[in-house]
Amino acid sequence: MASRQPSRTWNRDGRKNVDTTDARASLESLRKEIIQGKLYGGAVMERSNNQLFTLDTTGKAATAKSFTINLKSDEILSSCSALPAVEGRKRVHSTTASTPRGAGILPVKKRRSNGDPWVTPTAWPEDKLAEKYRAKGLTFLAAPAVVKEPKTLKQPPAPLTQTGKSAPAVRLPEAGISYNTEFQQWDMLLRTKGEKAVGEEMKRLEEAKERERIKPVAAIPEPEPTSRRDSDSGSDGETPAIGRKQPKGKTQAQRNKQLGRKAQQLPMLRANRRKPEADEKNPKPLRKRRFGKVGIGNMPLEIQLPEELADSLRTLKPERSLLSDRFRSMRERGVVESRVSVTERRMYAKKVCERWRYKDFT
Repeated sequence: MASRQPSRTWNRDGRKNVDTTDARASLESLRKEIIQGKLYGGAVMERSNNQLFTLDTTGKAATAKSFTINLKSDEILSSCSALPAVEGRKRVHSTTASTPRGAGILPVKKRRSNGDPWVTPTAWPEDKLAEKYRAKGLTFLAAPAVVKEPKTLKQPPAPLTQTGKSAPAVRLPEAGISYNTEFQQWDMLLRTKGEKAVGEEMKRLEEAKERERIKPVAAIPEPEPTSRRDSDSGSDGETPAIGRKQPKGKTQAQRNKQLGRKAQQLPMLRANRRKPEADEKNPKPLRKRRFGKVGIGNMPLEIQLPEELADSLRTLKPERSLLSDRFRSMRERGVVESRVSVTERRMYAKKVCERWRYKDFT
């Protein structure tokens, strides 16, 4: 007897109970976009970049003048802040009987207070120490030295610019570093940065060549010094050395010529002196005298190469870090000093992975 054909009821039921909720929702949203697209130019995925984005290259002048932001870091690091300054070295604090303790376990200085830590102090409490000692009858004891307010506490920090004027907290960026800049501005900035980098590389190669030239000369041993008797015997038959002529004083005509040359060079020196002050609102060159033992260092290159330029906002890749920019700005303005970054040793190697958030734009 032939075997029975298997039933197809399960297959037929499976075809009937297919869940098409997601497909229907996507089709419904696409249908709405197509209906609305008759007024705006089609569905979102089919529109061009010019229809989706609007670029504002000028902005509102009134808003830029009236809208000023005070950074929180400047408020904390201001001269009237209640936070203590960063100490340069570690100090040993004794935790024995010298630490005053109250009725509880915690010392007095670690108790919680309800006062405002950011309030500006009106007067120093140490000024009344002598009066407190007299009121207690401790006239035979000398009052402790009054902690005086240093003069530099009320002075603003000295910026590290060549002109000595304070630099802005947020610099105005150059037009060539924008993600959607004009070609002329980008090309001019690229040429300027390229010539500067080539000049620095040529200087480095010349210094390396000079070091290689000096190496064999420095390896030659110094000759042994001869005795005075040998030098006297050898110099008997030689002619005496001719003495150097004594310098004579300048005549009045020579002084007049020198004054005339200085007068001709004076306008040129004044013009060179005004060059660092050309951009007072956004000064960039730093002075050679540094604040601290470590210098700030050169600023990283802020320009995109031709292969890195983004043709639209969809392919825009965010770069740099606002934290590093704020920290460098504070060092340039003299708010904090430059120090060597101390990093802890990692147990595992750090992996760098590129994020895809800027590419998931639909």
